[in-house]
Amino acid sequence: MLEFSKYNNRFLYFSSFLVFLIPFAQVTGPFLTDLIISTAALMYIFFILISNKELHENNKFLNILIVFWLYILITSLISEYRFLSLKPSLTFIRFIIFSFLVIYLIKNNKYYFSNFNIYLIIVLFIVVFDGYIQFAFGKNILGFEKVRPDRLSGFFRDELILGSFLSKFLPIILFLYYENRHNKKLKIFNTIIIFIMIPLIFLSGERSAFFLSLLFILLVLPIILSIKKFLLFTTIFSITAVVILNFSPTIHDRYVNQLKDHIVLEKNGGKLYFPEHIGLFNSSYNNFLNNKLIGYHKYNFKREKDMLTIDNEVSFEITKLGVNLYKYFAKGVEKYEKGILTGFNSETNQNKKEKYVNITIDPKDKNLIINGSSYKGKADKDIINTFAYLITQ
Repeated sequence: MLEFSKYNNRFLYFSSFLVFLIPFAQVTGPFLTDLIISTAALMYIFFILISNKELHENNKFLNILIVFWLYILITSLISEYRFLSLKPSLTFIRFIIFSFLVIYLIKNNKYYFSNFNIYLIIVLFIVVFDGYIQFAFGKNILGFEKVRPDRLSGFFRDELILGSFLSKFLPIILFLYYENRHNKKLKIFNTIIIFIMIPLIFLSGERSAFFLSLLFILLVLPIILSIKKFLLFTTIFSITAVVILNFSPTIHDRYVNQLKDHIVLEKNGGKLYFPEHIGLFNSSYNNFLNNKLIGYHKYNFKREKDMLTIDNEVSFEITKLGVNLYKYFAKGVEKYEKGILTGFNSETNQNKKEKYVNITIDPKDKNLIINGSSYKGKADKDIINTFAYLITQ
């Protein structure tokens, strides 16, 4: 019994420490996060085996997860893309085992929430402080410059996800605020973090992250705060937002002008709502009404550190009364490094007419070297890089 207690205490310590490191790991990217989850899941399996404990506790939520895992595993086996989907479907089990681990830690480590709260406060304070530095000086503490004047990235370099990162941790920190409300020190630090996080989500320029955070706050804060504190919080934040919108042309443009352009387009004396999406919606809706499939367009994205590879394939044909009026097929590979195009290859068959284009980069001036069926020669790099920047954000 003493031997088990010794192993159990060691397991609780090391596995809890791994879980507490996840917020730090997420700042660096998916690799360390996935490594920690996989390692913790393997540790849990090993602990269960040596302690002769049952792995599966009767938990309805976890039962549903296991059924879901079996479902995606079966669909991967019968899919025509089984070689692409089978590996992620099979390894999805690590998240379920990790869920068992977290439940075990919560039940057996009475300081789990308070300790996790401390680690989370540290990482959020660093990320938030760094975000404000980048907003104020144009560079963060590591020297990463703003990618766009109206957006913040912080430690995420050219990935504009600072706002969404913070918005995903906002529900967790609010839960920990309520869970540790009797711990005065943690309550004070949680309050400070919440008060400085929300304005930074706003300043990051991620409208979706901000509006979702705002909706969540309006639904949850009245439950965990008194009416007076809730009104005080909303008043302070509203005044702050109004002041920033009026005194910062960049933020005003992001949240007012750009949002207006995305929602309403005034054209020829009329108004078109959601102009960027209405064409796609109408086309999809008409195809749905006619129950007609004319083709497909597939994308595969693969990211390895700073490298992004995009495989795409498109095929469609238009027929009328059984007569083939137009047939199109194309496939291509695009490669980007840090948001800059490094290579492109494409083959196209348009009504049985073969076309191709291969693009490489001149190492001297970084301009494009184009070898295609319609054009052979060089082109300015800025022609492509503008598009490359947009699709890699």
